[in-house]
Amino acid sequence: TRAPVYLSHAPSGTSTWNLLHYAQMASHKRVEHMDRNPLENMQRYGQETPPPYNFSSITAPIYHFWSRNDILQTREEIEKTIMSTLPQETVKEWIEIPEYNHFDYALAIDCADKVFNPI
Repeated sequence: TRAPVYLSHAPSGTSTWNLLHYAQMASHKRVEHMDRNPLENMQRYGQETPPPYNFSSITAPIYHFWSRNDILQTREEIEKTIMSTLPQETVKEWIEIPEYNHFDYALAIDCADKVFNPI
């Protein structure tokens, strides 16, 4: 019921840089820092291309929620890009919510019952 309200202001909660970064990661199929240009990358990262994010130092417990209905991200992509680089002891559980799509994690009226309460 709140989706029209939230979506009428989209993407107001983010910046153009975030959208460009999401598009970059989707096209490169990698989770990496923002690719500016070779000169600025050299200044920022010490190399001409952006480095991947380092998830190896994360120590907080992670509960990964996913769905086959998610058109933006598959379980295989998540496993390849993020989950494989996390310390395995941090990954507590994979929880599938079959009927959810990518946006239901923010918009579904039963999100508290299906996502927050299980944690």
